[in-house]
Amino acid sequence: MDTTLHTPTPLAPPSPASLARELHDDLGQRLTVLHWELHTLQDRHVQGTALSNALKRLRGEVEGAQAVLRDVLNGLRAEAVGGRLPHALHAMIERMGRHCAAVIPPAPKPVLHLNVEAVSLDDDRAQELLRLVQEAVMNAIRHAQARHIQVSVNASPRLLAITIADDGCGFDPLGSRRADAYGLVGMRERAELLRASLTLESEIDRGTRIRIALPLMPRESAQ
Repeated sequence: MDTTLHTPTPLAPPSPASLARELHDDLGQRLTVLHWELHTLQDRHVQGTALSNALKRLRGEVEGAQAVLRDVLNGLRAEAVGGRLPHALHAMIERMGRHCAAVIPPAPKPVLHLNVEAVSLDDDRAQELLRLVQEAVMNAIRHAQARHIQVSVNASPRLLAITIADDGCGFDPLGSRRADAYGLVGMRERAELLRASLTLESEIDRGTRIRIALPLMPRESAQ
């Protein structure tokens, strides 16, 4: 009799795409139903009453949860973005512009200037870079009081550079409270994970400029 112990083959973790589908089909549908039920209940009560106002606030919380879920799903679906980073950046900037215009009026719509034709990055680094750019743009929308936000992407054979610039109120980078509000600590931590440099220039009433310089690894390229 064979008494050899066989180690069971571990189950492969779900792919980001399949996880996104499961979240959409389950949690996404549950939130949609909850939002509709709250809407129906609110319509049955006189506007301006305490209960109606409470239902309205709950609908707002559900809408916020739906927005967070959409961002998570988009992040999962964009997991393998290394070979199509320009497209992923464009989609992300457009999505942020629409979302912020709806929830933070009158938020400026970020404008993307792509001065590259193709970028090939490691998927994990591409995803982290997207999150870093997203954080920088969102901080500008929330804090800069700007009329314009521009995201520029440039490349040399061994370096990818992304600049986020706004014409807002600016601040003193040495003032720790304002710098912390701008999310610089988190952005610098992400940049370190990417082995990228992050530089910031800001002046009161003259806007802010953040530059991310990402050295390319041997198998990565940009042109």
